[in-house]
Amino acid sequence: MRTLLDTAKKTDSARSAGRDGRWRSSAFVAGRIAAALVVGSCVGCGPDDPSDPPEPATGTVCLAEAAPASGRPTAILGHDNGSGFLPYQQSANLNLNYGPQGGQHVYVSLKLFSPIATPWTLQFDFVANGLTESGGQGSSVFDSCAGGWTESLNLTVFMNSRESQAGVISLTATADGLAADAEVIVAILP
Repeated sequence: MRTLLDTAKKTDSARSAGRDGRWRSSAFVAGRIAAALVVGSCVGCGPDDPSDPPEPATGTVCLAEAAPASGRPTAILGHDNGSGFLPYQQSANLNLNYGPQGGQHVYVSLKLFSPIATPWTLQFDFVANGLTESGGQGSSVFDSCAGGWTESLNLTVFMNSRESQAGVISLTATADGLAADAEVIVAILP
């Protein structure tokens, strides 16, 4: 003899049986599925290797330094060693960083003089020695300081290869009819 409760359990499409044979509401089942998806989505999160260095500091800061003699927009590529901006010397070594999605990139910091406060568009390009096509690209936008130097830390240039290679990283920066270019010879090291 079937009870009204048994009939409701078996005909309610919003319920399902668990492994223990007990009936669960659709909300309970949906909650369990959502929890499994959240936990499962974090598999592979984080760096590929726990010994990978943490992501470097990023951001933009205004610098109280004298303007270049020309007074024109000026760009200098370099890096921040933790105690300030250092321009890259020719043949600077840049270490590849590996992302969790299988890509690779280098970080480049920038010091830019702008006579006015305005948004600047930055386009980076890497061309390996002996080649003409791009082997790495990056782009960013940042707001410059009014009539002064702006330092932007650790901008990402995505590289097409995981191999060691020498070449040139170039920057084209543009804003409101203004432009500044910079380039430096580098060695990309895995």
